[in-house]
Amino acid sequence: MLSRSKFIGLIFGLSLISCSLEGPTGAGNGEFLGYRIGAQYTVTNATKLFHWSQDWGYVLAAERPVKPDEFGTVYLVVTKMTYTILAITSSRDFASQRDQMEFANKYTGILAAQYPKTPRSTGENGTTFSFGPADEHQKGYLLYLNTHKQNIYSNFTGNQPVHIGLTYRSNHDLYQQALKESADQKRGEAAEKGLNRGL
Repeated sequence: MLSRSKFIGLIFGLSLISCSLEGPTGAGNGEFLGYRIGAQYTVTNATKLFHWSQDWGYVLAAERPVKPDEFGTVYLVVTKMTYTILAITSSRDFASQRDQMEFANKYTGILAAQYPKTPRSTGENGTTFSFGPADEHQKGYLLYLNTHKQNIYSNFTGNQPVHIGLTYRSNHDLYQQALKESADQKRGEAAEKGLNRGL
């Protein structure tokens, strides 16, 4: 049973992240931390695009996230040509495993209270909430909290990270869009190299 202080802390946390997690539509509709899966990110001269092990997208640090102060940097995975958002993740590193697990457990509880009727699965490294039809072959979104060291954000975090993010189910149309944009970019680069060789 929650102590009074932990209960008050949980309620405070819920009120703090309500607008960040839900927005006007909510994670179940692809909205998280001030961004929306499927929307196009406005890239400027100041935007730094990072490559990662999968060549169908870039990673960038979001410039105007809406998040609790104790969340880490918000990273977006975007497609290569239109910069369509594929994933939205807050990643923060901790000095100790104790601090890491305290933060992870706190927000696992907050997310569970925020989405009490949403199906979820819990494994060794975290919890995933699944939004959409019960048949996971149908389109939908995945809201996750994990402590993986080896993932696409590992270049930006240390040994005790907590990642809280939203992405789409693997069969979503966005995945095919990402693959197509990557292929189109490669064809464009190859054509440009061919033209340059002819000069």
